[in-house]
Amino acid sequence: MGWKDEAQKRYKEKKSGDQYKLADGENCFRMLPSKKGADDPPYREIRMHFGVGPDERALACGKNSDGVGKCKICDVFHPKLRASTKRSSKLTLERTAPKDQLLIQVSPVEDAKFGKAKPLTVGMGKKSPGLPLLALLSSKKRSYESPEKGYNVTVTRNGTGMQTSYDAPIPDEEPTKVPPKILEGMADLDDLMPKYSAEEQEAAWYGKAREEEEEEDDADADEAEEEEE
Repeated sequence: MGWKDEAQKRYKEKKSGDQYKLADGENCFRMLPSKKGADDPPYREIRMHFGVGPDERALACGKNSDGVGKCKICDVFHPKLRASTKRSSKLTLERTAPKDQLLIQVSPVEDAKFGKAKPLTVGMGKKSPGLPLLALLSSKKRSYESPEKGYNVTVTRNGTGMQTSYDAPIPDEEPTKVPPKILEGMADLDDLMPKYSAEEQEAAWYGKAREEEEEEDDADADEAEEEEE
C-alpha cells in the first residue's frame, strides 16, 4: 500500500469519527458480541426522530420499539401537527416520524485487517439493512458475532439520499478470528445508546425561532418595567 492509499484510509477514518457509516459501494465488517458476555444480545433496538427543528437534528425518541414510554415529540408536538390543515405541518409530521433503528458494534475489515470497534446504527425499514443483519444475528446455524468462529459480512450501499438502497448482506465463506485487541476496545452497547431528553427535544424543535421568541418576550418585559417606572 502506497502512502496515498494510506492517506485516503486515514482520511476516511477521521471523517467517519467514532461512528461507522455505510459508504456508497461495498462495506465489509464484523459484527461483534456484547461486551457483557454471550448471554447479552449483541444489538439494541432504538427509536429515533430525524430532521427535528431548523437544524434538522437526530434525537432519541422516549418510546421503545413497541411504542411504550413517554416522548415530547410523539405526545405533544405530533398531535398538534395532526390537528393542523397546513401542508407544512403534514410534511414535518412525516419527516420527524419515529423510526426504528438497529444498533450494533462492528469492526471494519479492509485488506483482511480488522479496524477498531465502532457503533453502527442502521434503519429497520424495508429498504434498510437492519432487519437482514438482525436475521443473521438470530441464526441458530452460525454465530456471526462469535470472535473465534464468526463470519465477516459485506453490505453494498447503492446511491445516496432518498434513492439509497442496500443489497442483502453477504457473509464470507470461511470464518475468521477477531484479534483480542479489537475486543478489548469494545464499548458497552448501553453506553452507546442515545439518551432521551424532553428538554433537548423541545429546544431542537423550536430552534432559533424559540430563542427569538424568548428574546422578544424579555424585551417586552423590559419595556413594561420602564413604562411602570
